[in-house]
Amino acid sequence: MRFNVWRLSVFRTVFWMMMTVAAGWLLLRFPEAAANGVRRGLAMSAQVLIPSLFPFLVLGGWLTASGLCDRFGRVFARPLAKLGFPPAAASVWLIGLVGGYPAGAAALAPLCRDGRLTEEQGRRLLCGCVNAGPAFCVATVGAGMLGSTRAGWLLWAAHAVAGTVTLLLLRGKPQQPTEVPVSPLRLAAPLVKATQEAARSLLGMTAFAALACLLLSLMTALELPPPLRRASACFLEVTGGSMEVLSSPFLLGFTLGFGGLSVHGQVAALLPFPLDTRFFFARLVQGCLGGLLTLWWLPPSVLPTFSTLSGLTAEPFASASALGGASLLILCVLWLMSMRKKVDF
Repeated sequence: MRFNVWRLSVFRTVFWMMMTVAAGWLLLRFPEAAANGVRRGLAMSAQVLIPSLFPFLVLGGWLTASGLCDRFGRVFARPLAKLGFPPAAASVWLIGLVGGYPAGAAALAPLCRDGRLTEEQGRRLLCGCVNAGPAFCVATVGAGMLGSTRAGWLLWAAHAVAGTVTLLLLRGKPQQPTEVPVSPLRLAAPLVKATQEAARSLLGMTAFAALACLLLSLMTALELPPPLRRASACFLEVTGGSMEVLSSPFLLGFTLGFGGLSVHGQVAALLPFPLDTRFFFARLVQGCLGGLLTLWWLPPSVLPTFSTLSGLTAEPFASASALGGASLLILCVLWLMSMRKKVDF
């Protein structure tokens, strides 16, 4: 037994050393591509990430610190207790639903630090509050990529349903409703604190977005086969991945539901505890549910070749959708197999 553990440890060490050497070689071999990837990530953050998420990050922190979060939770105390959550979970779910990917995690983190949510409750709640928000679905994907705000609203509705169903599937044991103490409202000081915390969070999110775009740029420079390149884009970063699979409704829905490792890193940077395999399993479940609902709801009339935000034309994915989907599934399975019980970013 000890020999097997030692052999596995050596294998993991050698593997990551080889990956480190390969990463260094790629950066030296394609320095211009790496620089362009970082520029693209910073530009995407300035144009998409910061404008769409900053208001919701401020709102989430302000609701939590001002006392409004507790008042809002009292309304939903009974249904949340049936799912095994305290009343404070209501505001996290709502902010995750309307604020976009890391906003739910940003609202959840201070509740876990203050003890209003246990770590176990926070982990379960996290699985259902990391969603594609209306700002990204409607403005970025719908209007910007598909040329249809109606399609964007349908995408958001599909992922709102998928996220809620995922949360219901991972519910805990029912508990008795707890009485929420009404604390005095504080408005000015919490707003200042929430703004400062939002700025720190956005700095970390921008770094993860730039890293994901750097990796995608290096993959493009390597001239990988199109199906593998598209699958890698979906696996790493949601905006670039969505551009790659616009003409495949299921893969577009899966990409928005899964979120990409860039979003996962942004979420992990906000939390007081490390991510575990349950989170990644929930992302796969929500991606599949979102893909099926997108395939069912999205009108075929909005799925030809579209003009993307970057001014480029998105290539059709009809002939390679099965191979691309298989590649994406293999990447996700390999990622899950590499996990132990916890993943510390």
